[in-house]
Amino acid sequence: MSDTHLDNWLADLDRQGRSSHTLAAYRRGIKHLLRWNQATYGTPLDVRELLARDLRDWIACQQTVEHAALATIAQRNQALRSFCTYLVRAGVIQRDPTAEAQTFDTGPHEDRALGRLELAAYRRKLHAQYGARDVALVELLLGTGLRVGDMVLGERSGTVTVRRGGR
Repeated sequence: MSDTHLDNWLADLDRQGRSSHTLAAYRRGIKHLLRWNQATYGTPLDVRELLARDLRDWIACQQTVEHAALATIAQRNQALRSFCTYLVRAGVIQRDPTAEAQTFDTGPHEDRALGRLELAAYRRKLHAQYGARDVALVELLLGTGLRVGDMVLGERSGTVTVRRGGR
């Protein structure tokens, strides 16, 4: 597989506003698939020949041999789905092999917000134990609903850059 396709896909995601953390994780996910394919089949991956069966085997290897966390497997799987969608749009492949592959269930997942009393207790402890800078950062996260990965602190400049907000 050409690194050019991978780089172009990541550049496309960057233009869409994906965070640098997402881009790095997606790159690692695709590289993981490439290494697995080389180790399993002894040849470099040709995405035009990728089968749904290969994807099921890759996922099974991550679960049973590597004992990877379900969130890691899900993220790698999502990276591959996004990459294959890009390759179809770019005309590199005719069909998306991820559309044929059954995915796995990561179990129930729901975001849970702190209750009113939990939030009050948390804020009280926060203000009692931490300095103004840390309090301000956490209050910003709580008040805006941002995730930590969406907010980057410029340690040298002392500025806060919000790369993406909301879900």
